[in-house]
Amino acid sequence: MRYVKISRDEAQKIAKLHEGALGKSYRDLLFSEGTIIGKEIARIADRERFFETAAKLVAGRGWTDEIVFEKGRAIATGSFDAGERGCERLRGIVAALYENQSGKVDVQETECEGRGADNCVFIVKKR
Repeated sequence: MRYVKISRDEAQKIAKLHEGALGKSYRDLLFSEGTIIGKEIARIADRERFFETAAKLVAGRGWTDEIVFEKGRAIATGSFDAGERGCERLRGIVAALYENQSGKVDVQETECEGRGADNCVFIVKKR
């Protein structure tokens, strides 16, 4: 698989461009992008130590410096996605990983580094 690298600054400028064109639906698009990424990570993660290997893959791909998956929540530091409006792609990644293990979930970001928090915190609730 081939990867491309863009800087966080470039990604944020692109995000503003897209948000200007798409309005509120842009956040839904970012979430959907995240679920695609999360499903691919879930596909290749070790089944025996799923969340441990998924965390390494998420960080290894540059989405976070670190992410910890717990029962009902995920805590990330150094989110590539962190911004004023939250981490929509990372929220999608988190949703896809939990759904892989337990079925449909709702994920809400309650804290974000982009809004001054120490970490990005995602609460996961089963539907």
